[in-house]
Amino acid sequence: MTAFADSSALVKLYVSEIGHLLVRSAGPLVISGLARVEVPAALWRKARSGEVSINDARTLVTEFEFDYVGSSYSSPRFLAILNVGSRLLDEAALLSARHGSELMTLSSWGRLWPPRRGGRHRHDGRIRR
Repeated sequence: MTAFADSSALVKLYVSEIGHLLVRSAGPLVISGLARVEVPAALWRKARSGEVSINDARTLVTEFEFDYVGSSYSSPRFLAILNVGSRLLDEAALLSARHGSELMTLSSWGRLWPPRRGGRHRHDGRIRR
């Protein structure tokens, strides 16, 4: 089954932390274009905090970049990357200002699977009434 992975889930592909087995066993992943900035930032934050070494962070960031764009030897790892445009950024900024949380990735996810009127998404992509 295809799954949407936010940046915090993607970090678990590269660093063994709580929940990493679940993420690593997931099927094809759809991600937000923001992950290209957020994942390396999270990996470097782990280096600054001492959770991983500087050399490990450099290697993990390189691995993520290859997974994101592919290489001459392999295709990108992710099934799809959701484009982040200025309209989406504006929408997420408004939601974040109102609700005080990171909603950018959720806004990206909503672009792929928009809910029907009156419904809300569940983590498995089905609509909850």
